[in-house]
Amino acid sequence: MIGRDLELGLALERWGQAKRGEGQLVLLSGEAGIGKSRITRALIDTVSQENPARVSYQCSPYYSRSPLYPAVQHLRLAIGIEEADDDGEKLRKLQRTKGPANPLLPIFASLIDLKCYESDALAGLNPQQLRARTLDGLVDDILGAAARRPLLFVIEDIHWIDATTLELLDQCVDRIQNARVMMMVTTRPSFEHGFGGHPIVTKLALDRLGREQTTAFIEKLGGDIRLPPTIVNKIIATTDGVPLFIEELTKSVLETHQFDRVAVFEEDHARSADLDIPLTLHDSLMARLDRLQPVKEVAQMAACIGREFRQDLLGSVTRLSAVELEEALDKLVDAELVFRRGRGSDARYTFKHALVRDAAYHSMLKSVRQDIRSRLADKLGLELTVEPELVAHHIIAARRYREAAECFLQAGRAAAARSANAEAVAHSRAPWTL
Repeated sequence: MIGRDLELGLALERWGQAKRGEGQLVLLSGEAGIGKSRITRALIDTVSQENPARVSYQCSPYYSRSPLYPAVQHLRLAIGIEEADDDGEKLRKLQRTKGPANPLLPIFASLIDLKCYESDALAGLNPQQLRARTLDGLVDDILGAAARRPLLFVIEDIHWIDATTLELLDQCVDRIQNARVMMMVTTRPSFEHGFGGHPIVTKLALDRLGREQTTAFIEKLGGDIRLPPTIVNKIIATTDGVPLFIEELTKSVLETHQFDRVAVFEEDHARSADLDIPLTLHDSLMARLDRLQPVKEVAQMAACIGREFRQDLLGSVTRLSAVELEEALDKLVDAELVFRRGRGSDARYTFKHALVRDAAYHSMLKSVRQDIRSRLADKLGLELTVEPELVAHHIIAARRYREAAECFLQAGRAAAARSANAEAVAHSRAPWTL
């Protein structure tokens, strides 16, 4: 955390108010790579020492038209649902996590499509009534958890949120005023929803780092290496205070030139060095990926899946053996370009930043991307738990437009059945706007 003490301090101050029963929402905005996720992570790490309750919603560009996608994914993760679980196992996990007598079980079961759960609680409700009951139930669940211990509710990348989840958050803001809940929301500046100008909302816009902060960041990344002023000045001028760019470009320079770990370079040494400084973040990221050949190809294929990807799904579109794929992913993790959760074929990975994923993706030939996306669509189309919207994204990238239209139509019907009218309309337009 360099140069973000004030922002983190303000967020922690709002957390203190929330713990006293004064519900808060902090809206953290800034351009891509400016450090929103880093501040959020620092907040989580700091308050986790107090063992609070926590709810995490991650919005996704692939599911911006899928009603309540972030809520459903959080529920599945909280319960511990795995791909191989049948309905009986899902129900056992749901009851064990939420309590067998929890009155909200019918709503949770509906969200994760548990066909085996029998209850009269939702019987006879029309789609609009079911939608209202579901939103009320999710807010009740948050307030119930906050009654037991303070709750940190993190919503990341809200600029990709679906309309129904946004309505859920509006209801949360209205109902947490006297609850021990803090909502931490991250967004890019393009997101204009103001949560009704509610008095519990604090808007916090992140600025770029100044010269002194950038220099301190470079020194921190260098460790024992003290880069010469000429190189430091080049990095400062090129990165323009964007933390992600500073980090990636500094690592790129250090990896390329293999400086002596304890050397202090003279100015004339720096002038004579042949330093090819990348001019953009994309160039810097690609330079790092190029030095990881043949691991670069694995990163590119993973980028076709999305910012988050499963190892087994990646394995279905690569010719590498399981051992070779594991080794390649280990190198990406060691380079801190992706993060891993779990091990083996069930492992899940996340690109360090959406811009890292984008750099890997756009470095591929369009024809290769098209082929991989087509194979991914065929693979995902066989998985019953995959939303048709995700399959449609891959199919349309593969230029299989008629099939994509069918998938979007299917997704639109599913949204309409839940009275998610905004999402249903968006699905109907999707094949022509993507």
